[in-house]
Amino acid sequence: MKIFRNRQKGDIVRLIIFIVAVCGFLASGIYLVIRFKNAQDATSRNSSITDIVIETKAPSNVADNGDNAEDLHSIEINGTKYYGINAALTVNMDALREINSEAVGWIHVPQCNISYPLAQTTDNDKYLVTDFSGSESYSGAIFLDKSNAPDFSGAHTVIYGHHMTDGSMFANLLKYDDESFYKECEEDNNNYIYIYNDSGVLVYEIFCVCDVNIDDHTTAFYPNFFTGLTEVDYAEYVKSQALYDIDVDVVEGDRILTLFTCQGTSAEKTRHMVHAKYLTTLND
Repeated sequence: MKIFRNRQKGDIVRLIIFIVAVCGFLASGIYLVIRFKNAQDATSRNSSITDIVIETKAPSNVADNGDNAEDLHSIEINGTKYYGINAALTVNMDALREINSEAVGWIHVPQCNISYPLAQTTDNDKYLVTDFSGSESYSGAIFLDKSNAPDFSGAHTVIYGHHMTDGSMFANLLKYDDESFYKECEEDNNNYIYIYNDSGVLVYEIFCVCDVNIDDHTTAFYPNFFTGLTEVDYAEYVKSQALYDIDVDVVEGDRILTLFTCQGTSAEKTRHMVHAKYLTTLND
């Protein structure tokens, strides 16, 4: 009888374990379905915003006789010629603000297929879980740090975005982990970041790509880095953490833009950053 009772107890324990496992499996499945549906909804809302406020223009600075660097119209800035700069979008800022009064512009990183509205508020946590249209979303929105000048006039502007597994938001910035990707873009004169706002189109050139553990670099990659540092100091510091060398110099007075996302999941400590310097503002 004792053996029989022990067998019953063992069967009950195994049954409980099985039920717990099944419940866990079902809960995981439901969670994934919800995440997938949420991501689809967020993508749909972003597409709707794009349809309302964006017009795509034909390339305006590519010569008709070819696509080599020599054949591209160039922009001369401080004695240096920059090839391939092309503001390919027209953004209706008034329409954008009608959707969200906290709109500050639009970011376009064409080589990474990144094109999103930009928001800014007084609480950086808001747009981690709220999309640009104001809906709750795991994707969040692309947003400026709360301490930044909304017109990008500050010495250092930091823009945050989630690394989504479906490749949306800032996920494709991780393509720059691969030096060959940077080199390919360089050959195509396409390592630029474009910010569209009321001033025109702000053009930035990438000068550094790095992945760092945020516990080891607690404040160096945040907007208050200029406490006791110059722009050159900061550029030298981030370049010391760079994944590879980029032959783009930063001089005193250059305004710096940092695009900031997770290297993997948000629970991980490594962050991926693409740093760029301001070149010029284009006006139609």
